[in-house]
Amino acid sequence: MIGQGMPAGIYVADAVAGGPAYEAGIQNGDIITAIDGSAVRTSKELQTQLENLESGQEITVKVRRQSREEYKELEYHVNLRAR
Repeated sequence: MIGQGMPAGIYVADAVAGGPAYEAGIQNGDIITAIDGSAVRTSKELQTQLENLESGQEITVKVRRQSREEYKELEYHVNLRAR
């Protein structure tokens, strides 16, 4: 986490209803911090990791979700689909 503020990672502005991430439980406001154990800090890192995956593959996505007093780490299993 960067200081007491927002954790480093990719902010989810719009989890697409019906999309794989949304169906797994990822919500607007979550911050994606890792995919399959590899840290994600920039949009480019996220895009590069996703390009190396295949439709039908299940990945583990770690996110930080803000609660009343802190960001809590959560883990989701996302089944990828063709775009």
